[in-house]
Amino acid sequence: LAIDLMIELFRRAETDIHMVALPFKRCLHSTKTGELDGCFMTIKNAERETYAEFSDEYLAIPTYAYYSPEASGEFEWDSWEDLAPYTIGVQRGFRYGPGFTNAVEQVPLKIEEVSDVDMGIDMVLAGRIDLILINEFRFEYAVRLHPEYQGKLERAQKPVGTGHVHIAISKQSPHVDMVPQLNE
Repeated sequence: LAIDLMIELFRRAETDIHMVALPFKRCLHSTKTGELDGCFMTIKNAERETYAEFSDEYLAIPTYAYYSPEASGEFEWDSWEDLAPYTIGVQRGFRYGPGFTNAVEQVPLKIEEVSDVDMGIDMVLAGRIDLILINEFRFEYAVRLHPEYQGKLERAQKPVGTGHVHIAISKQSPHVDMVPQLNE
């Protein structure tokens, strides 16, 4: 879906696009240095605004707590305090919104950093952590890559947060002036 959206946005802007698959941190770094023109599926923040111009939000992606009903039974939550008894997997370097960030310190929450989503899913299935935070798109992608995950995890109904996604165009790119076209 994300790739289809990019192709359509750039088609409407009458601009050719060449995409490369990179780890997200490398994509951000390459956008910062000007090695790449930009990065899509990007959350806007003050630090990133120093080196990139951002399109309007084009997608809102919820992040949920996924769990194994077989390992831990049913799970739902209403307040941050409801998460306190659980060990929660988070992907190293990712942000889950100010509410979650504050809860980690104030409640406090038990956090286990994982290097990637697949590792976190495997840890939930093995009973090493109780929950893993994953955005909806990334979870669906993980299940497509690993059919053995199908039907093994459920998600809480309430999202932990919602990422508001933009295209980031490097301020060093010759295409930085096209951001208004992408917003049309």
